[in-house]
Amino acid sequence: MMVADVIANPLSNFTWWRYDNNIRTPVSSLIRHQIDSTDLQTILQINVSHSRDYGKYAVELENSVGSEMLVFELTAKCELYIFGYFPYVVLLLYVVIFIIRGLHIL
Repeated sequence: MMVADVIANPLSNFTWWRYDNNIRTPVSSLIRHQIDSTDLQTILQINVSHSRDYGKYAVELENSVGSEMLVFELTAKCELYIFGYFPYVVLLLYVVIFIIRGLHIL
């Protein structure tokens, strides 16, 4: 979820963009994306179902005074599942205990 909170007078119009190989595409034309906006906030919710969904997104804020662009980068988060690496965790724990005992901390 990407959120932009804005304080602007006059109020801004929001336009969300997706960049793919430096080609800008309006997010409103993409299927797996939802945009919710109020006068002072806009939220882009992305339902990631493919690696193509990761990348650079931007929201353009525009009113009669001017415009600004806020850029976001959506990346994948890798998690380490400790139970899948149980033998390594136990070995690491023994090494840490050995070092601490060697330093006479325990």
